Amino acid sequence: MERMDLHVSDKDSLYARYIYDPSNRLRFTANIGFWSTQDVANNYFRKLRDACLFPNAVNDFRAAFNRTFRGTAIGPVNALVASLITPDMSFVPGLPLGRMVNTAAANTRESQRDACRQFAECL
Repeated sequence: MERMDLHVSDKDSLYARYIYDPSNRLRFTANIGFWSTQDVANNYFRKLRDACLFPNAVNDFRAAFNRTFRGTAIGPVNALVASLITPDMSFVPGLPLGRMVNTAAANTRESQRDACRQFAECL
């Protein structure tokens, strides 16, 4: 976090603030301990303020710009499993193997339709 206060004169002041907030979170799959998911987020916050005092008015200018990036990737894999995974196991040469999802708990017709839609979107 960076902050700047500048007192230009008795009637003029400038304020600026910049915040960079990176974060990583590793989530382990509860029912299968071999796989994990890594969540990455980067937040950028910028703010600028200029205040000017005039004899009959106050001019207050404020501007802000925020940008947030969120991403999810396959996290580190258990060493036993990682030693068994080779590039030859990939469905598409040159691309990673992907992730394994357990859908046994929500095995309904609607969840099967959702899985088919997700698969069709990948094609």
